[in-house]
Amino acid sequence: MRRWDRYAIRAELNRRGVTLTALALRYGLEPSACRTALLRPNARGEAAIAKTIGVPAATLWPDRYRQNPSTGTFSNAYLRRRASQKLHAAPDHGAAR
Repeated sequence: MRRWDRYAIRAELNRRGVTLTALALRYGLEPSACRTALLRPNARGEAAIAKTIGVPAATLWPDRYRQNPSTGTFSNAYLRRRASQKLHAAPDHGAAR
């Protein structure tokens, strides 16, 4: 099985004559979405790259996708999400008015 890292993904896209920005724009995404997907999770950017290369996103980024035990399908919905640091912060009721 081929091991995909960000350099291999980018090289495959270059072989196909596609830039990351052009790919994002083709799929109606923000221009940086596919570049972001190479570095950290970005579901839409990952999906655009995977569709262009013809390899499932779970194969390209196995650490970002987990297999659902009941259905056998891969999804990033089972990953632990990072919570906002402000989520549990106490309200600031300072004296300044």
